[in-house]
Amino acid sequence: MKTTRKHVKWQQILSRVLVLFLAGMMSTFASAQCDADEVEVELTISTDDWGYEVYWEVVPEGNNCGDGTVASGGNTAVGCNGGGAQDQAPGGYGNNDEIVEGPWCLVEGESYTLIYVDDYGDGGADFSVNIENFPLYNYTGTGDGNSWTFVAQGPSERDAAVTNVVSYGYATVSVTPAIFEVTNYGSTTITSVSLHYNVGGAQQVTESFESVNILPFESELVTFDDNLNLSYGSNIVEVNIESVNGQNDENPSNDFFEKELILGNPIPNLVDGYLNTDVSISVINDGANVDTPRDLDFHPTLTNFELWIINKGTENSGGSTIRFENAGFPNQTYEEEQDGNAWHFMSLPTAIAFGENENFGTSPGVYDANHDGGQPFTGPSLWSSVDEIYAEPSGGNGSH
Repeated sequence: MKTTRKHVKWQQILSRVLVLFLAGMMSTFASAQCDADEVEVELTISTDDWGYEVYWEVVPEGNNCGDGTVASGGNTAVGCNGGGAQDQAPGGYGNNDEIVEGPWCLVEGESYTLIYVDDYGDGGADFSVNIENFPLYNYTGTGDGNSWTFVAQGPSERDAAVTNVVSYGYATVSVTPAIFEVTNYGSTTITSVSLHYNVGGAQQVTESFESVNILPFESELVTFDDNLNLSYGSNIVEVNIESVNGQNDENPSNDFFEKELILGNPIPNLVDGYLNTDVSISVINDGANVDTPRDLDFHPTLTNFELWIINKGTENSGGSTIRFENAGFPNQTYEEEQDGNAWHFMSLPTAIAFGENENFGTSPGVYDANHDGGQPFTGPSLWSSVDEIYAEPSGGNGSH
């Protein structure tokens, strides 16, 4: 029987339909719905300049790496025991890349552990655990590796949190706008939110904001009609969520936020005092290890009388800081601190400067902070002045 053009056309149509049908079935299998007692979980990994150093696993909570592995990825040559070994083989992820692994169907409400192993021992990978397409957990890898526990549970429908009082910790005027950051940790958009605040336990101020549009896992600033009225000295500002979209917040654990605001005098203008020859110099301390000081600055919370001095140090050791509290007073104390990676991030520092947000920056005095004679790899570093962060062990890559 001779095949006609009409027959050929129908065969082509049927072939295309069959291909589309099979492709649709494969797509369905690839993104199959989880069972009623499961949730869909994905993992997003962001690598640095050395993506091949990364290995990770997801295991049931309490298990070690390699025990009951639910999922794994990265360079298998690193594996569970390769943290800090510096014995990696090429493979795994690319550099400066973002990789999405999964999804997997995990038992809802169960706890799992994400284990990160870094071959070089300096961290550098970031992880986001996305549950039901929401980035519920975010982790930064440090040192040889880390273990983080998360719960396979999607977000509540209504979950608002106050995440910041938008004001510097030290103020010089008693009346300042009451601006607060509200973050949506729920699964639905926040279109209205009610908050209240008080300063130092004074009368509570309540206001509803009916025109917000805060998408899930995004933030928005709200400004009260009434200002914050500060008293001289320490002021504790307490803020709380009252309702979300006209209903109760389903996760009250993160509704409350407080911040200390200190009202004090502005920085005095001392320029005129330096324009004459009658300058009085007082030694406030001769016992601290002030070694080739390069610069100094005062912490922006002036009522602390906190003076910071930065030492030059050596190229191999890096610089250090000396923090004087109550500088010039009988109860003065001091502490010398040095970051674990000062040889790189504070190499022969030339200057220190604070910002009003209590962070400070330092500038290095070298061409190549890697000290290997290569291309320039140097720039200013940003630091936190918080005791629990600055110059504390961080897992391998400094506290900057």
